[in-house]
Amino acid sequence: MQSGLEVLMETVDTKNAKLFLAGGFGTALNSDDAKIVGMIPLSFKGTVVGVGNASLAGATLVLLSKEMCEQTKKIASLAQTIDLAQDA
Repeated sequence: MQSGLEVLMETVDTKNAKLFLAGGFGTALNSDDAKIVGMIPLSFKGTVVGVGNASLAGATLVLLSKEMCEQTKKIASLAQTIDLAQDA
């Protein structure tokens, strides 16, 4: 996780970024402790947010709301791929 975030931080300004951690693990994780043990880089200055079962909640919103479906399409069109396997 840390190496992926380091590569991302080289690509974009993460000062005002939000790192969303899904699932029970992400919800219970203390971001300061995660930095201390090296899961999250100490240099990450953004906000860490635990979001619970985001996949189920997101799928439900998209299925029940045309507006959310359109917003999801817009977000997907802005997404960029960073191939971590190609980064030294």
